[in-house]
Amino acid sequence: MSAAAAYERSFREAIAAGKQPDALRRYCTDEVERFWSRTNPGPDGHVYWVGGESFVTNEGRHTQPRRWAWKRRHGANLSKFVSVLPACGEANCVAPAHLVVEARRHAPRRFTDDMAIGTAQVFAMRHGHPPGMKMWRSNPDLRPSTATVRHRFGSWDNFLRAAGLDPAKVPSRAVRFRWTDDDLIAAVRAGVAELGYVPSGNEWHRRFDAREDLPSLKTLTRRVGDGSWLVVLERAGLS
Repeated sequence: MSAAAAYERSFREAIAAGKQPDALRRYCTDEVERFWSRTNPGPDGHVYWVGGESFVTNEGRHTQPRRWAWKRRHGANLSKFVSVLPACGEANCVAPAHLVVEARRHAPRRFTDDMAIGTAQVFAMRHGHPPGMKMWRSNPDLRPSTATVRHRFGSWDNFLRAAGLDPAKVPSRAVRFRWTDDDLIAAVRAGVAELGYVPSGNEWHRRFDAREDLPSLKTLTRRVGDGSWLVVLERAGLS
């Protein structure tokens, strides 16, 4: 059975059983079940999404719910220049049979280079030093993303120079010894609870290393993992 056929079957079985969100497991490794646990079946074949603005895949990617549903049903990737819309007219409907793909015009840049430069300059005035990439990533008010900045300017240092700032004045992230071993184990459990599933070491690194409230992968594996992420999970009771 193909992945698309298996997905379609699981979807139909869930709807036929009339399962509500509290009847499914919202936090599990099965991505399909996790997605449909955030929906409510409605009349006329409608299935309403109630899980927020985006859905987090097992790879840690945030995706628009209708795009996820369409891609899983058809087993194909979508161009960023198309939208997935509910042909039924119900804004929150994610029923696969109700979704259609529609081309859209290429959206203009949301943030111009001048806007990005201005944001860096304002940050420097407020904090007394230029922003580093980790500082930028950890602050949701700073846009565009660090990846976009590096793509447009060639490097983070080039971006700071374009803003009239000295890259050498970016403060290094201070080495902190505030984490006890118990703190580290508790932080791992908190991160897993936030995600709703147990991530790989690489995913922990991508999602949490820039966070000030959670330890980095390197700190965890060095302090409580004997160099191994699996040992970290075992000590946290998550393996």
